[in-house]
Amino acid sequence: MNTKLTTQFIDRLEQVAQSEEAQDKVLSYQLVNKVVSMKDYLNLLVKDARYYLDYNEWLIALENTVSNLYETDIKLDKCILDIAKEAFGEHLKEYNWQHVLDEMTKKD
Repeated sequence: MNTKLTTQFIDRLEQVAQSEEAQDKVLSYQLVNKVVSMKDYLNLLVKDARYYLDYNEWLIALENTVSNLYETDIKLDKCILDIAKEAFGEHLKEYNWQHVLDEMTKKD
C-alpha cells in the first residue's frame, strides 16, 4: 500500500514538474551555486525517487523527496501532500513529517 501511495505521490510531483509554473520558476542551490529551473529540479527528484522505488525502498524515496522539497521551500497543493501523508502511514510521526508537510502546503 505504501509503495503504491509513494508512487502516486511521485507521479503527481512529475505532473507538477511539467506545469507552466515549474518551467518559469528558477531555483538556486546554495551548496553548489548552480541555478536551475524548478522543472529540472523536480525531474531530478522524481528520477531519484523512482530509483529507490525500483528497489522497493519506498520510505527512502518518500523521505528524500519530501526533505528536498522542504529544504528548497517548494510549496505544493494540499491534495498532493495528502497523498504523501497517507503514504507515510505509521512513519508520519517520525521526524515530525506531519509538520513538514503542513509547512509545504501552498497557501492560496
